Amino acid sequence: MDLLPQQLQFYGRSGDHKGAEANRLFDCIECGLCAYVCPSDIALVNIFQHSKGEILNARRKKAEAEHARQRFETRNARLAAAKAERAAKAAARYAKLQGKSTATPLVDKNPADSLDTAKHKPADKHDLIAAALTRTQAKQAERQAQNHSSTTAENSTAGQKTAANANGQDLIAAALARAQAKKAERQAQTANQPADSAKHHDNIKT
Repeated sequence: MDLLPQQLQFYGRSGDHKGAEANRLFDCIECGLCAYVCPSDIALVNIFQHSKGEILNARRKKAEAEHARQRFETRNARLAAAKAERAAKAAARYAKLQGKSTATPLVDKNPADSLDTAKHKPADKHDLIAAALTRTQAKQAERQAQNHSSTTAENSTAGQKTAANANGQDLIAAALARAQAKKAERQAQTANQPADSAKHHDNIKT
């Protein structure tokens, strides 16, 4: 295969990936024959494996960077296209509005409007004062009516309270009378009990 293990290990140790690839590093199948016959017992296979790993890692990073760059450029192009589209739509709307405003003719003022304006002139100062006085009198009459109704309600409430107090006093008097009657009845029963017991005792003796 015409591989030069000495050159490959030199490029591998120095980190010269381009030189290693130029000397067909990836053609090595890592059989270990070169390391077996090496008079210096150099671990050539390990060096080749390490160099291959570094080269593959560099390729992967380069591919990822290229992919990220393409995505970034695609995104920027998409945003620029969307911005241009929005600007075009805005310009079209503006032109449409300008065309409408230019096409709309100026209409003269209707004479009837001037007549209506003349009819609806501001009222005279005396009329305004009279209206204000009328509103004030109406409010005063309303307040007086409210005060009268509240006074009537208070009087009726006071009468109801007085009647309730009278009824309460009558109930208390009736309850006291009933209590006194019961007390007198109990006293009478207590007084009759000794006489009944004496009579019963006499009957037993007889």
